[in-house]
Amino acid sequence: MADEKPVGGGEVIRWDFFISYSPADQLWAEWIAWQLEDVGHRVALQAWDAVPGTHLTTKMREGVEFSLRTLALVSAEYLADSYGKTEWQITYNSDPQGLLRKLVPIRVSDCVIPDILGQIASFDLFGLDRTQARDRLVANVEAAATGRAKPLTEPDFPPNALERLKPESPPIRPDSQLLDVERKISIKKPRSTISADPVAIFVPLQIETAGFSSDGLILACGTEEGSLFFSRKDAPSRDWLAAPTGAIRLPERAYVESISFKSSSAIVAVGCLGEAPTLWDVSDIRSPRMICALVSGDGDPTDYWSAVFSSDGQFILVSNDPAEIWDVSDPREPSLVRNLGVRGGSTIAGSPRWTTFFVGGRDSSEPAIVRINGFDTERSPEVFRLLRTRGQKGLEVHSADFGYRGDYAIVAFEKHVELWGIGYGGPPNFLQEFDFPDGTGFVRCSPVEDIISVTSSNSFWIIRRNREGRFELVEIPCTWKPYRTEFTPDGRRLAAFGRDPYIRWWDVVSFRRYFRRDG
Repeated sequence: MADEKPVGGGEVIRWDFFISYSPADQLWAEWIAWQLEDVGHRVALQAWDAVPGTHLTTKMREGVEFSLRTLALVSAEYLADSYGKTEWQITYNSDPQGLLRKLVPIRVSDCVIPDILGQIASFDLFGLDRTQARDRLVANVEAAATGRAKPLTEPDFPPNALERLKPESPPIRPDSQLLDVERKISIKKPRSTISADPVAIFVPLQIETAGFSSDGLILACGTEEGSLFFSRKDAPSRDWLAAPTGAIRLPERAYVESISFKSSSAIVAVGCLGEAPTLWDVSDIRSPRMICALVSGDGDPTDYWSAVFSSDGQFILVSNDPAEIWDVSDPREPSLVRNLGVRGGSTIAGSPRWTTFFVGGRDSSEPAIVRINGFDTERSPEVFRLLRTRGQKGLEVHSADFGYRGDYAIVAFEKHVELWGIGYGGPPNFLQEFDFPDGTGFVRCSPVEDIISVTSSNSFWIIRRNREGRFELVEIPCTWKPYRTEFTPDGRRLAAFGRDPYIRWWDVVSFRRYFRRDG
């Protein structure tokens, strides 16, 4: 079991899936749990986790409450089981409209799913061989996580399309006349799987940083010349346009360090070297409008670097001396809430729950992980100096990020990266490190799973957490080396930016073939 603890009544995610099942279907439950953990998911399963001495009801509620999703293994026995009904009803009540897809029914025998449970899209595992069942399971839980099941390649053209032009026995009414109708069919050539090489967007200047809106429809790119370029999609299923359709030049032409979108909106925070962060309304990307600048009056303007929104969009972390947290629930009237008591530096990051932060950077700011107790300004932040912990000093930080659960942070130093465990009490604990003799670039964590992209001087790498909780590193072969990367909000694609004006794309699922099956 994972060792995270709930704090202050807030939601803490320990597992990706809780499996709800009848004792009659325990073999199915254990097989499914094994397959999901085999591809890197965390699973709560009573058969494995309710060891002697465990309070079963408490363990059940803990599994439901602290898992992203509940997998209900539906059979006739399960439908008659009172415990199973309680488990799926708790999950259903937390997401009655299915917007978060928290309840996923899986039929493990041929039965009719009644009532409310039957209104939720499900899939079947019975009647398949082992390989078919595993592939269907993995594909469907990934679709539940991302919200879409679009295949990676173009579907086959319908084989009977031509036959339908001339039916063997066309229906003829006595009062009708036969008409000769010429029909033309356009058959498209199959598209290749998206890789790093096809160019998706051309931007006139070299890209230094980028960010996506939370709905994935707007992409913003920043340059060292103080320019911002915007591209927009009409719908998530559409491809990006071949070139940006909106652009602005920042007043001071400052080096753009960071781009961060406010959740569920078209408001973007732009952080620049030596200039106060600014908020922009880009709902019309052809005519972006500046809303305000976040100026506190504290510190030297040269201390400004980056700005990052909290996951809910209510707050923003500003790199200043000291680093600051602002309330931007009303972007027109931002207010300074508190500072972190330490210098922000060029690299800042916030955990998903916005209680733990990383500060440090290329400007010799000493890297630290900072924890706060909400916004109680009477209590000083807890500051943990990472280099002092490991007896190091004088190392520059190139970038940092938090895992999607917030249970670890990754920090890219000059020639190595470090992973630190983040608990809910006590200092961070060192987990692992990976060396990059040629130098590191930028790190980015997936928003939906334990996958991390790492760029270095001469190559591109992916780090993945395996089922034992250890992190594995593999090099991703490509003919073109990215400078930095950004995941799309659904975690399905990775945008790569190089030392040229192009953006290229990877399908994240393609990385899995480079890892061992037993990892």
